[in-house]
Amino acid sequence: MAAALIYWKDKNILARSDMGVGDDALKAVTYRINNAFKGYAHRESYLEEAVKALKVEDCPDYKRRKGQKGSVVVIGGKPHDMFAFTANRIYARYTTSVYRSMTLEKYKELKENNNLPKPDYVTYLSRDAFDETKKNDNNVYEDVLHSELRYGTNNECPPRE
Repeated sequence: MAAALIYWKDKNILARSDMGVGDDALKAVTYRINNAFKGYAHRESYLEEAVKALKVEDCPDYKRRKGQKGSVVVIGGKPHDMFAFTANRIYARYTTSVYRSMTLEKYKELKENNNLPKPDYVTYLSRDAFDETKKNDNNVYEDVLHSELRYGTNNECPPRE
């Protein structure tokens, strides 16, 4: 048993198995175990038996995700915080939430009803947020403006789906 657990951890199979019950999850797990997909039909039947035996269909998380495909990635519109890597460059850090096995329509519905579950994964994205300065040919510091194509006064992420 310990060897199997080490193998699953080493091959990062647990994250793939947590994708839910369905063809995508089974293929993701099978590929990590046997990328030639040998024995796939047997694994499919074993998964069906396990779902029944473990009463997976009674699980609230399973019910919420049943029939869902895709993922929704939400990047916060306002920075979580600001930090500096260098004296003249500031970066914004945005909270990024991932909802797996969820359509955009389902996300909107759950959000509108204030019934959005915890995200499956939360991380942070960062990027430079403000103008910087550098020395010109005369050894004088001057502002280096970002492109006018950037959005907002602080170069925020533009809202879109």
